[in-house]
Amino acid sequence: MKIGVDAVLLGAWGGSGSPRRVLDAGCGCGVIALMAAQRFPDAEILAVDVDKVSIEEAALNFETSPWSGRLNARQCDFASVRDPEGFDLILSNPPYFDSGIDSPESRREKARHQDSLSPLTLVVRACSILAPNGTLAMVIPYEQADGLEADARKEGMRVLRRTDVKGNYNARLKRSLLEFGRIQDYPESIDAVRDQLILEISTGRTTPAHHALCAPFYLRW
Repeated sequence: MKIGVDAVLLGAWGGSGSPRRVLDAGCGCGVIALMAAQRFPDAEILAVDVDKVSIEEAALNFETSPWSGRLNARQCDFASVRDPEGFDLILSNPPYFDSGIDSPESRREKARHQDSLSPLTLVVRACSILAPNGTLAMVIPYEQADGLEADARKEGMRVLRRTDVKGNYNARLKRSLLEFGRIQDYPESIDAVRDQLILEISTGRTTPAHHALCAPFYLRW
């Protein structure tokens, strides 16, 4: 799979502090897990995906990276992940469209179905496998963000950070970066941080904020 802007934004934005146990759910080629390894030098990172070829690609990318000793790729469904210690950080760039079918036409298309890794599934499952004070970060379409926030509250999770993203100053908001924590760990007295990120001043000219966030992960930008 090609590396998309959404994955890079999430990999650069999601999480903070010094998480020790990190999970990349639906890892694809493993780029988000690799970015987590670069950002968090003390973290052990597990990357999971149901697709065999994606896991083989991620494993190869991990093996040839400077952080190979802290990265592990496993073929499995996110719902089957178990960890007695819990994860300090879960990251996911989930599928965006709900097609209603499980099409065999292409692996990439199948990987983008919401059937097995919907944003709400991530929230519900993460609530049970996060370590105390752990967080879940994901990127979803802007139009889904308010609804997911409301649904998450019903499952005992609340938004701690939200960054809405648009391509340029005149464009509509397109994506939302969301970070959730359990309400029992992060009570309502802790205000959520909400802001916006604009990617380009004009075609080919990134904004200072976008450059500052993502420049550490590009070899030449």
